[in-house]
Amino acid sequence: LVNDLAALWASHAHADITFLIENEQIRAHKAILSNRCEFFARMFQGGMLEHASQQIKLDMSASAFKLVMKYLYTNTVSI
Repeated sequence: LVNDLAALWASHAHADITFLIENEQIRAHKAILSNRCEFFARMFQGGMLEHASQQIKLDMSASAFKLVMKYLYTNTVSI
């Protein structure tokens, strides 16, 4: 399962959200992020602006965000 989720993250197949960070587009899956992280679950709830958006701009390091995404998808991270 971890290998499948890692492959899904790498391929971005069926991704339904794009994060715009440092002029880079990082695609992901709302269902996975919502189930793995309370922050994203609340972000994507009906009452939040991000619920209806397909793009979210974040002011942070793209490399740090990618590490968080890798952890959420695979439960592992290498620093």
